[in-house]
Amino acid sequence: MFTVLIYFFYQRRKLAILKANLYQDALNQKNQILADVSHELRTPLTALKLQVDALKYQLVDDVDLSYQKLGTKIDDLNHLISDIYELALSDVNGLSFEASQVDFVPILMNWGEEFEHYASAKGFEWHLAINANTALVNIDTDRIKQVLSNLLTNSIKYTDAPGQISLSLAVNSNNLILVLKDSSPGVPDEELEKIFERLYRVEKSRNRRTGGSGLGLSISQNIIEAHEGTIFASKSDLGGLAVTIRIPLCQQ
Repeated sequence: MFTVLIYFFYQRRKLAILKANLYQDALNQKNQILADVSHELRTPLTALKLQVDALKYQLVDDVDLSYQKLGTKIDDLNHLISDIYELALSDVNGLSFEASQVDFVPILMNWGEEFEHYASAKGFEWHLAINANTALVNIDTDRIKQVLSNLLTNSIKYTDAPGQISLSLAVNSNNLILVLKDSSPGVPDEELEKIFERLYRVEKSRNRRTGGSGLGLSISQNIIEAHEGTIFASKSDLGGLAVTIRIPLCQQ
């Protein structure tokens, strides 16, 4: 009986320590997110204040350009707030989904023209390779387009122009496989697993020109996982980043 009591109290203490550690981890993560969000908001707000002060004290030569910059910073803030809200919804499965069974091949062919126009307008060579005749999946097409559009936007932001961006579709016995690749610069091996973390940015060459909210890939990951799929990053044979998405095919 004494041995049983000791074991019982030991297990209770072990469980209490585990709960305390989990609570502390959650608290640390929350504090880190709050700190990161505060930093993200501070940057455009600081730029806004400087621009407003310059206008107030008549320190600018081109007033119209200054107003244009103010509008751009306000748009950045709105986009960041929207991303934070959408990520919060996706974390608690609060994003709206209207999934239906579709053949993804003709859908992607239709989107491909729009993606090509966008990439070409930014100075990039676009390639679309569809290596399947049909791909029946149960998806919310608007959400999947949101993911692909976000990946394409990231490639355009972080890839040297002129460069290459490609999107391929293939299927195996169980999954639809989408791979978006771009040319240099690449991402260090140790950073590949981190790029889907919220507010994370590669601090090397792929982040030297632009910021972004750092939330788009986290939102994309939540959307794909809500479709019971997976998304991961690897090195691209074009010299940059490759992002692979797998979504289960509908069972015949």
